[in-house]
Amino acid sequence: MILSLLLGVAGAAASQPQKIVGYYPSWGIYQGFTWKQVDYTQVTHVAWSFAMVDSSTGALIGPGDRRESDDLDSLVKAAHAHGVKVLVSLGGATGSGATYSGSATYSDYRSIVADLPTWMRHWDDTAKANWATTPDGGYVTWDDPRTAAMKARWAKENGYAGAIVWELSQDHAGGGNHPIMDSLAKVLLGDPVAVASRVPKGDGIRQAGGEVVLDLADGESGTLELVDPLGRVLRSTNGRGAALRIGLDGIRPGVVLARTDRGPRTMVLVVGVPSR
Repeated sequence: MILSLLLGVAGAAASQPQKIVGYYPSWGIYQGFTWKQVDYTQVTHVAWSFAMVDSSTGALIGPGDRRESDDLDSLVKAAHAHGVKVLVSLGGATGSGATYSGSATYSDYRSIVADLPTWMRHWDDTAKANWATTPDGGYVTWDDPRTAAMKARWAKENGYAGAIVWELSQDHAGGGNHPIMDSLAKVLLGDPVAVASRVPKGDGIRQAGGEVVLDLADGESGTLELVDPLGRVLRSTNGRGAALRIGLDGIRPGVVLARTDRGPRTMVLVVGVPSR
């Protein structure tokens, strides 16, 4: 995984909301990494790489099989639901027909963590970087949540517009965890806060300050859930004969649905962060 600084207009970057551009590998689907594994609250832009233009329809398609095209369509919808922009790179190593040989080797963060016990680990305090030697004489350097936060703070303090990350699948630690991106986003985008606006549909669900409330009649039972646009349950509560309440504190920014099992009662909330 590589973190690069994002340049801004001279003198303006420090006063502008910062950006995180996450490079998305179209080939990730062949290793089990799809649009569903992206945490859209950790980026402001996704750079999809790569796509081609269908000569007969003019549509954007993946350079591989149909799964890449479907993945691109789904990613764009999910990103836009979170207010994230999508950039598309055309061509690429396979799509352009170019040939090449030789490249630097790299590993994802999960593999690095697994191999650490066998390495002679060091810390360069000048570069603020991890490095190690391997049993076979190799040399390795890598980012982790600590160094990502250091780089993000340095970029922010020195007026850079943000960071570009290559590439998102290398920080997918399983179980929805993205430790390096989480550290980077916390510094550059800020902690989530419960700033919600609502578009109510149906009766019964309302917002009260930093909470979502479901009003129940005497003797009525119900369940109240907060779910993300992919249908993943974020928080849930149930009860009988009293108002059910779920707090919005700590909810990641983006679109959140409040729903209940008591008929077509749904509320759409937009949870944001300051100055994003």
